[in-house]
Amino acid sequence: MFAKIVGLPIRAASFAGEHNHRTGIDAVEVVKQMAGLYPDGVIASTLNRLGFKTGYGNTWRKHLVCSSRSKLDLPTYERGRGTRLPPNKLPSGLA
Repeated sequence: MFAKIVGLPIRAASFAGEHNHRTGIDAVEVVKQMAGLYPDGVIASTLNRLGFKTGYGNTWRKHLVCSSRSKLDLPTYERGRGTRLPPNKLPSGLA
């Protein structure tokens, strides 16, 4: 009510620790889909190739993917647990 009398715009109060630098939903979905299947460096490269930026507008790096994955409580990559092609789908000469 006071803001209308003075003519000032009404602003919502910000909460402690809240900021406007948020990673886009699409980038988060890519991290969710790739987490546990690929190393963080590969996920960062993929996000950069797709044109996604961090919440601060920077390119993705391995440690930023690791931080995002940790905050989202997603699994880490374990060698051998990634995607594997069945023997009949391997390129010729490798089966």
